Amino acid sequence: GDNSSGRLGLNHNDNVSVPQIIEEFYEKKVIKIAAGLNHSLVLLDSGKLYAFGDNKYKQILDDDIESYNHPIKIKIKK
Repeated sequence: GDNSSGRLGLNHNDNVSVPQIIEEFYEKKVIKIAAGLNHSLVLLDSGKLYAFGDNKYKQILDDDIESYNHPIKIKIKK
């Protein structure tokens, strides 16, 4: 699939033609996945939320506009 901006979370930006394991989630229970146009979100059964991909409009982190090709843990504000 298209991995521009690291939207697949594989620690690289190369396109892939077969399914890949995201190492950070190996042996963890993923309960939800949401895919935007150029970024993705993953929720684990532990309640931890991760995001990766394009951050041009700060859709992953407010701190910068860098893209992330690996999962970034998102702090949920209460």
